[in-house]
Amino acid sequence: MPQLSTSQPAARSTRAIITKMVLQMLTFWGLYFVAWPGLLWRVEIWLDWQGWQFGSPTGRVIGLILFVIGGGLALWGSFALARRGAGLPLLTSGRPMFLVVLGPYRHIRHPMAVAGVLQGVASGIFLGSPLALFSGIVGGAVWYFIKRPREEQTLEEQFGDDYRAYRNTVPGFIPRWRSGRHVKSGSDKSS
Repeated sequence: MPQLSTSQPAARSTRAIITKMVLQMLTFWGLYFVAWPGLLWRVEIWLDWQGWQFGSPTGRVIGLILFVIGGGLALWGSFALARRGAGLPLLTSGRPMFLVVLGPYRHIRHPMAVAGVLQGVASGIFLGSPLALFSGIVGGAVWYFIKRPREEQTLEEQFGDDYRAYRNTVPGFIPRWRSGRHVKSGSDKSS
């Protein structure tokens, strides 16, 4: 029977999982939110598309704020998966062993995806790069239409009725911050 996370799992070292998670996130952020948007920005300059660029000091501040918000959500979700699910958010070989319904997962089913799209869009706004902004939006669409269905199918196969109840209770992409109905973990008999 699938398990919901209620305690720290002993099967994998939380410290090792968090160390791998931090390295994984730094690599992912460096590639997808710095190097790739920077390359697209340079391509715009090389193609003499500066007229299409919309960079400004205000745009940099807005981009930075959105990136920090997305980063905070990504870190919150990653730590919840590492601590409660005994797994990593990106590497399939380290998939969580437990269905995590706490932390940001109590409010939204796909906080990591929302964070990634927000950070991708933020990178484009920060640089004032239409290509980088478009890339963030396209990345979100690709995740939504290609990756999400497979991820949800895998979660349903792995966690069965527990995941179906969670999916039917918690919204996928727009957080529900009000208290009220939530999925109870195996030993959570309160509320």
